[in-house]
Amino acid sequence: ANTTAQTNILNLGATTMTLNAGGSINVNGKGYTGGAGGGGSGNGTGGGAGLPSGRAGGGGHGGAGGTGASGGGAGGTAYASSTNPGTIGSGGGTGSSGTSAAGAGLVILNISGTFTASGAISAVGSTGTLNSGGGAVGGVKITADTIAGTPTSFTVAGGNSGTGGAGGGGVVLLTYTSASSISSAGVVVTGGTGSASGSNGVFTLTEGNAVPTAAGFPFSNATTAQAGTFNPTLFSTTTPFFSALYIDPNLSDTATKAHIQVSTDSSFSS
Repeated sequence: ANTTAQTNILNLGATTMTLNAGGSINVNGKGYTGGAGGGGSGNGTGGGAGLPSGRAGGGGHGGAGGTGASGGGAGGTAYASSTNPGTIGSGGGTGSSGTSAAGAGLVILNISGTFTASGAISAVGSTGTLNSGGGAVGGVKITADTIAGTPTSFTVAGGNSGTGGAGGGGVVLLTYTSASSISSAGVVVTGGTGSASGSNGVFTLTEGNAVPTAAGFPFSNATTAQAGTFNPTLFSTTTPFFSALYIDPNLSDTATKAHIQVSTDSSFSS
């Protein structure tokens, strides 16, 4: 776990990885700790404001933390990057009663092949009790050629509170090259609930841009790469049409340029 500094995260790399049904990746409460007793503010960039005689604010991360009730301590600000998550959630502040809560940790998975998720993925802020604030959510960043399977749950939600402010939501970034079976419908990034709920976090699903295989031999006198004369020679026309076949794993990409070498020498030595 972390306390006042980010020193521990879960960062794994592999060719393939499977999270089996019944298994879990869990960094709940592994972020910055909550504020010290007596009204201390939560630790971390977005720590909730403590209030020794009132209700404390919740921690912030992907979303801002909630403010404590009745003019209580301010919620922590949002600071997580949605394009490159690399931080843990901040803790809630301590109020006149109860125990403040820690934020959640950070998960980074870099899988060159397929990541299959059939278990649970969780990065949830801890719950603040009574007048103390909830912890903010952490972050999850998964990069893989293919993201497959259906997790039993994928929860990156803020910690709740009683009359203190709740923790803000987290940040999730999924980057795939070929396909992803996980979408926003299956991922929870909401802020926690309390006297004031934390703001929701951010979910992003993006297609990574892989380098295409260079075009092979050209085709001539055709409007598509699959027709016409393959690897043409000895043209009888001075205005031939050329096309080429690209192999690109990114189905949404469009080839806009190709380089074709033409020579009067069949060995292309001149």
